[in-house]
Amino acid sequence: MLYRGKKYRGILKLWNQARFFGFIQTVDATNGEKIDVFIHRVNFWAGHEPVLGDAYEFEVSAPQSIGKKDQAIKAKKIQGPGDAALNTLRSGGAL
Repeated sequence: MLYRGKKYRGILKLWNQARFFGFIQTVDATNGEKIDVFIHRVNFWAGHEPVLGDAYEFEVSAPQSIGKKDQAIKAKKIQGPGDAALNTLRSGGAL
């Protein structure tokens, strides 16, 4: 379970450039379950272009439409490929 307003870290696992959305994968600290969180391009900090495999810090907000899931907002790139945070998530650990 993710909580609104709390900061999380995750990896951009999917990005659809044509439609400007994707999913950041993070790990639930309570049970270790991997969670995919929707993100739209407007929710990246200015100057932080979405790059597959990069790690981002973000917050979670309420869905914009009924029946939709929470979404990532205020996403800020924290480390590139090969860095410790990214490797931790790939191995299934929590940040």
